[in-house]
Amino acid sequence: MHQDVYGYEPIPDLRANGILSKRLREFRNSAMILSPLPQLKSTIRILKLKPGNEDDDIACSMEFRDLFQPGTYEALSYVWGSNNKPYSISCEGKSLAVTENCYTALKALRSTESTVAIWIDAICIHQDDSQERSDQVQLMRYIYAGARRVIVWLGEETANDRDALRILEKLERHVVKPWGKIDGLRGILRNTTSLPAERVIEASFLSTDALKQILHLFQRPWFERLWVVQEVRNSREAVVVCGESQISYDLLGKAASILNFNLTSIPGQIAPLGATIGEEDLVKLIERTGGAQSIRQLEQDKLSNRYSFFQKMISVAIPRACSDPRDKVYAALGLWSRRDIPEPLIPDYTSDECTVYRKFARYMILVEREFDFLSVAGQRDNLSGNDSWPSWVVDWGKARKDPPFHAVVPYWSLNIGGAVRIPPEVTPEDILRLPGKPLEIIKALNLATIDETAALRARDDIMNGRKLNQGAREWFTTTLQFASSSDAAVEQVIQTDRAKDFLRILFHDIQFLNYKVVAGSDIRKIQQLMAASLSSSGEQGEGQAQTPPTLSTPPADIHWSFISHKVLCTTSNNDRLGWVTVSARVGDAVAVFYGGRLPFLLRPIANGRYRLVGDCWVDGLMNKKAFSSSAVPDQLFEIE
Repeated sequence: MHQDVYGYEPIPDLRANGILSKRLREFRNSAMILSPLPQLKSTIRILKLKPGNEDDDIACSMEFRDLFQPGTYEALSYVWGSNNKPYSISCEGKSLAVTENCYTALKALRSTESTVAIWIDAICIHQDDSQERSDQVQLMRYIYAGARRVIVWLGEETANDRDALRILEKLERHVVKPWGKIDGLRGILRNTTSLPAERVIEASFLSTDALKQILHLFQRPWFERLWVVQEVRNSREAVVVCGESQISYDLLGKAASILNFNLTSIPGQIAPLGATIGEEDLVKLIERTGGAQSIRQLEQDKLSNRYSFFQKMISVAIPRACSDPRDKVYAALGLWSRRDIPEPLIPDYTSDECTVYRKFARYMILVEREFDFLSVAGQRDNLSGNDSWPSWVVDWGKARKDPPFHAVVPYWSLNIGGAVRIPPEVTPEDILRLPGKPLEIIKALNLATIDETAALRARDDIMNGRKLNQGAREWFTTTLQFASSSDAAVEQVIQTDRAKDFLRILFHDIQFLNYKVVAGSDIRKIQQLMAASLSSSGEQGEGQAQTPPTLSTPPADIHWSFISHKVLCTTSNNDRLGWVTVSARVGDAVAVFYGGRLPFLLRPIANGRYRLVGDCWVDGLMNKKAFSSSAVPDQLFEIE
């Protein structure tokens, strides 16, 4: 079954439901209107939208243009929506069927006085010609980069959308004060000097009505689609259009960044906001504002290239949707800083998704030596060795709840495995050979998990000296008791040395924050905070704060994505604590590859080979010295 690049629904089988003749008519009609592109690979079609009044029929013509020659045009970024094409426009004097969303965009963008030159993928690319589609997809980032501006079309507006856009426009101008001036324990959650652009906003922007209106806007389908990321990221200028309302994407992304920061990082917000708009809507709002923020960050990164291609890809490809699973790779290639796409990765819509993913994995590992991509491999239900899909090949089309550790901590300068000593190799049988060391074995697993909202609220309560709610208290109690191998009361367990180890990995192994080590006295104060939050005695109720102690150095916050949907483990060799994926099993090996940044979990199978489970975080192994000083001999891992 063939699927459109942007649409939600797959194109039906042409032989089914009596629609063959209709689809053939559409194909022939498109072929008549869209003259074959010249042999020059940089040639594109531009739609010339003729002027007209609101009630006039839409009329347009087509022209060829060399993408790398001077010219002025705009490019449309939008969501196709349904594959139904109930509307028609006149193109080159012939009727051309278009989707409802495309039609409303053309109506809204048409001028009453002059012709508008615009590139629209659904019209300017012959979607039923696989070769043309493959060729034009290679040019997508240049098409959007060459446009005078990119128009983000969200669709027709409602009153809620107008209000939301007004709120976002005003938001940045109405910040209360810089984050660094917040008093009390709030400063321990972040290193205040690293966030000069973030601000604390007025309480009115966090009202129930305001948040619900903003959520309604960010729930527009455009914000969850994958292709739109490179369209905005590669633009000279992007403007968001919703009906008759407009806002620059730079301003919208900045407002989303500030709002996301206020929702997730300011103590005392999570519990009341969850009670006000509902925890489910709060999670959605955090996710959507974070997604809008990430697009703006990538747009700002065009010149500095601060983020690696891996970081860009996992920040957009995993959480966003596309109807053709091959586009998880092809759309993300538009974020690569390289001018030309390497030959093995050139879009080819005649290949199936498994072939596309294998080619991508082989290139990244063998040529780029980007072992980070292994952290999003594995994770499938079948890791017994019978799966025909190699475990080291990322299944980009599979949704996953637990993020890879590389995705959660992209700013850490970790390089545990040092330099690559022996080049990696992939055999004709798709066996990946990587040199490294097996350092630990998973001895036991605590299967209790905590979701994002509960973890974020727990962080909030702990750092403000409030009691945890019942669910979070149960998770911390069972996890602490597991870490300490004790069934004693949690008030006793939290005071042990083993609890300190747990707190260190809970707080991102604090020593990596700005390369500083938090004082031992502060660890003891954090133990006091945790004990107060977990205590079942006293008059203090859930969510009620007591006066917390002041810390001398600011540790990292408990990153909600770091522990959500992860499980705690202990290892056999040195009884270490670690965080692993929910797919982990007792007996899995913890290995570090030369050239790898983090440890990986490997599952032994027949013939001395392994299958990859995913990356992990193990206390005491998170530095290069621990790996290089290990007396364990090197091993050439063969991974199926």
